[in-house]
Amino acid sequence: MAALPGTRRAVAVRSVAVVVDTLDEPEALVAYAALLGREAVPFAFSRRDYVLFGDALLTTLQAALEPAWSQALHDAWVEAYTLVVSI
Repeated sequence: MAALPGTRRAVAVRSVAVVVDTLDEPEALVAYAALLGREAVPFAFSRRDYVLFGDALLTTLQAALEPAWSQALHDAWVEAYTLVVSI
C-alpha cells in the first residue's frame, strides 16, 4: 500500500493508520515502512521531525486511551515507532 501523496501531515496520518492495521503482520509492516521511507524522501523529514512526531503520537495516544493507557502500551508503541522509523 502506498503512502498518500500530498502534505507531510497526510503522510503522517496515513502512516499511523497503516502501522496500526499491520501490527499483527510483521512482513507487511516492514514492507510498508520501507516503502514509506522511499516515498518520504521528497519531504526531507529530519531526525527532529521524527522525534517530535513520535512524542506527539505518544501524547495523543495516551490522552485518547486513558484510563487504559499503561507503561506496557507506551513501551509497545515506542518499540513499533522505533522499528518503523529505523526501516
